[in-house]
Amino acid sequence: MKKTLWFGALQTVSASLLLSLVACETNTPAEYPPEHSSVQDPAPAVSAALPSSTPGTGWASAAPDNVVTEIEGKPIVLGAGEHCKNYRRLPSLHFSKSALVKDACLELPDNTVIDVLDGATLAIVATSSLRIGKNVVFRAKGHSGNRGARSRFASVPYTPPSDLEIQAMCAENAAACACPSDETTLSTLRAQAGSDGSAGGSVRLMAAELLSPTNLKDFAIDVSGGDPGPAGESGVRQCTRGAVSCASQACATGIRLATAGTDGRVTVAFGGVKSAALVRAARAAVTPTNGSTELAWDSTFAEQTSHIDAEALQKGWQRRSGEEP
Repeated sequence: MKKTLWFGALQTVSASLLLSLVACETNTPAEYPPEHSSVQDPAPAVSAALPSSTPGTGWASAAPDNVVTEIEGKPIVLGAGEHCKNYRRLPSLHFSKSALVKDACLELPDNTVIDVLDGATLAIVATSSLRIGKNVVFRAKGHSGNRGARSRFASVPYTPPSDLEIQAMCAENAAACACPSDETTLSTLRAQAGSDGSAGGSVRLMAAELLSPTNLKDFAIDVSGGDPGPAGESGVRQCTRGAVSCASQACATGIRLATAGTDGRVTVAFGGVKSAALVRAARAAVTPTNGSTELAWDSTFAEQTSHIDAEALQKGWQRRSGEEP
């Protein structure tokens, strides 16, 4: 009742209304008007209608799944002052969806090859220790674009009006048999552009302590965007009169150039005695050379990892512990 009176005082309601509220909380009769009941069904959410002239930019990415992902597996729990005695490996070596692999003790043994596909992000967080062997490779390069389609025709004929003209067109080193100038004919000889390369994936490595007996020997991460696909094969104009015949160059003028996919990013943050040297070694192993970022230690490790936890939850990433033995 004191809580109700305090609430009433804040709201500056009258004493009679306070008594009514107390009665509602303790024993509301069935015939009591529903609008005065202390428990009501929530009102349905109503979206305000925006005027058709409201400016805005739509989402470029697909919406995450409405179902919030659960953490798969059971992470190792270390007590205060405990160190890693046993290490777990990654639960998978192929990631086609963005994922966070987080555990106390994680290991990437010698000759491990990890594929990060379709522009996904893989975050590996070792809250105690991450051990990396030699020749560990992350392959997150985007897919190359496809070759464009051939032109509709391999060639179209052209007959000049005189023998002198065909002889001039087809003389040695002559380039007078040119591609058609009208767009209608030229379009039948022009091939289709190749498709663009896909985006490279991203890799994030965070560890309270990084151990590498080989100092990251032959370590490599490639997050390059995929190469652009080449254009298809274009046709030619065939200039012929009588027995004299020659062809133009391929009529490829006006084909749009495909573009390479955008590069992914690599973020590294390591603690430990040799962390500075290992961070430099990791960043030097990244392709492209400007694709890495060293995470500044401007807060505690727990705060840094909590940011990744929140991002994984918000964006619907897979969340997993290391592989249990």
